[in-house]
Amino acid sequence: MKEGDVVMRISATDIDDGNNGTVHFQLQPHPGSTQDLDYFEVTGDTGEVRLRKKFLESKDSERTYTVIAVASDRGDPPETSTTNLSIRVVEPNKKPPIFAVEYLEPFKIKELSHDPRNPVAVLEASSGIANNSLVFFELLTGQTQATNKDSIFTSEASGNKVSIRVEKQLDYELVNQYTLTVRVSVSRFD
Repeated sequence: MKEGDVVMRISATDIDDGNNGTVHFQLQPHPGSTQDLDYFEVTGDTGEVRLRKKFLESKDSERTYTVIAVASDRGDPPETSTTNLSIRVVEPNKKPPIFAVEYLEPFKIKELSHDPRNPVAVLEASSGIANNSLVFFELLTGQTQATNKDSIFTSEASGNKVSIRVEKQLDYELVNQYTLTVRVSVSRFD
């Protein structure tokens, strides 16, 4: 990777209206690894975490860097939330898995279309490693209903595909938009 490359994208949801619902990001040093922040920066409005300086091959490869991600709204006073962000750097020949298609538009689901037999989305990924096609998927649950806290959506993996299903009746008046996060890895999640 070179300086300026996007390492990952972080996101947060704020259900407030106006500026109170606009989320801004920043990174802070983690107390146990304050030098790790030297390698990363975040674009405040997009959540894109970028490489600030190149890793040294021998010293900096094959290790995990930890920083604190801070999400703040634009309220007066601003509300904030923090989480530890662990970024694992691997050798160049160990490529991360990738999704076959990047979806830029949200999936549209009708409120009364609850049928767990039919998936609302099917995602496909490849391992990125020659001679190893095995990938594992995880549908993450967030801390709000809009981020699948109540497991309204479930996932079922088969090979290099995962099906996302609606397991419970949707209620547009309660939640009119969901943000789901599907993680793919070449090893099982702990």
